[in-house]
Amino acid sequence: MLYSGSTVMISLAGLFLVRSERVRGTGIGMMVAVLVMMAVALTLLPAVLALLGPGVNRLALPWLRRSLAHPDPERSRWARLAALSMRHPVAVAGATGAVLVLLALPAFGLRYGVDTSVGAVGTTPAGVGMARVTAAFPPGLISPVRVVIGRDGRTGAGDDRPGVTGASTLGAQQRRIVADLSARAATMPGVVAVSSRVDGAAGTAVVTVVAAGAAEAPATADLVRRLRADASGAVAGTGLSAHVGGGPAQIADMVAENARATPLVIGVVLAASLLLLWRA
Repeated sequence: MLYSGSTVMISLAGLFLVRSERVRGTGIGMMVAVLVMMAVALTLLPAVLALLGPGVNRLALPWLRRSLAHPDPERSRWARLAALSMRHPVAVAGATGAVLVLLALPAFGLRYGVDTSVGAVGTTPAGVGMARVTAAFPPGLISPVRVVIGRDGRTGAGDDRPGVTGASTLGAQQRRIVADLSARAATMPGVVAVSSRVDGAAGTAVVTVVAAGAAEAPATADLVRRLRADASGAVAGTGLSAHVGGGPAQIADMVAENARATPLVIGVVLAASLLLLWRA
């Protein structure tokens, strides 16, 4: 129990390789749950079994009562399987490995994504409202892509230090950059509408891009990548910074992180688990 529980905790620790606080928090919660179960199994369970004694077998399944009444560990199916494995270790290992490889083959065709449909809540008021909005308006209107442009990474209010005026304001050149970026975004495939809002005093501009597809669609993820490349090139050498966000950008980043971290997590977990079991 100690080694099996430790193996599970090592597997869950692989979630820390994912650059997501939500995933890491989930991993911590599951590790705590496994730790509590290990503590119960190593302390409370033996005490309960000692109190019950042989009477615990009264709750056995009907087809197991005979074997429990007359136990013969040397002739059990598990004993026969263990003996077979000891006599032919290479053959058993090869056959087991081949079966595992066949079972893992579908994993190479995985397509990472995020499902944002209403699903099980489709009949609730929130689900019905979402379905009506989706039917009446372009999917991208519900969750648009936003390009936030500011001076030197500033995306909030202007500099309010005494004696400093207009330190973060957007000049005419910067406003032209915002206009050009909006115009280029409007010509990109899959774009329904583009609007921009400039707050010159705060030194911030927001370009809102409405995609034709849903936030989780692969075409929308491609649009996010094009906008990021175009925005980075537009502000290069101007003293401005551009950040592409919004729901579609978050989903695109999440999918990319899943694709990056999944093979790494699987490899680390397998290596650590095999090392622990080998030492056991």
